[in-house]
Amino acid sequence: MVLIPVRKNKLQAAWEGPFKVVKQLNEVNYVVELSNRAHHHRVYHVASLLCGQLAGVVEEYVVVDCRYPYEYAGGHIKGALNLYREEQLARWFLPDPLGTTPCPRSSVLIFHCEFSSERGPRLCRSLRRMDRDANRYPELWYPELYVLRGGYKEFYQHFQDLCEPQGYVHMRHKDFRAELRNYQRRKQPWSLRRIRKELFKPLCPGSPFP
Repeated sequence: MVLIPVRKNKLQAAWEGPFKVVKQLNEVNYVVELSNRAHHHRVYHVASLLCGQLAGVVEEYVVVDCRYPYEYAGGHIKGALNLYREEQLARWFLPDPLGTTPCPRSSVLIFHCEFSSERGPRLCRSLRRMDRDANRYPELWYPELYVLRGGYKEFYQHFQDLCEPQGYVHMRHKDFRAELRNYQRRKQPWSLRRIRKELFKPLCPGSPFP
């Protein structure tokens, strides 16, 4: 069964099928054979999740925008978090070293940057590594991590109504050259390395699993 947008309102959908999955392009895109339609093969995008069409399947999701703040301010996916540094991921998604915050809730996390070719995939891998270090294999707080294919650039081209504000600022925009140099010069502070060392230290034998 496939959720297919209603012709009169693309933000609404109805279940149709069953249909045959011809090919899986990646984690979120599939080629589906629609034998009873004029266009036999169509690709379904993660925007179905953002439109609420999968509310009965996915209980909770978070879109992580890994672009720099001036890019985010110029236009971003509705509801996306702007986290572009590794320590921001640790503070937002992982419990603090003192144990004063509860264990994270399992959510579907969708990472992206401008093209989803460097910053988004890198931070996605970083969170998976931190999650692995903080848990005993194969346990994970966030087992479902995805990277949005084509990044914000491709998403904005097709789904401007799901962006706020409805704009697109390139990373190398001429008006933000100073900001770009500043963000690219920043390195991970010593304090974060110390936090991570405390957070990911090995559990003592017999200690309860968090």
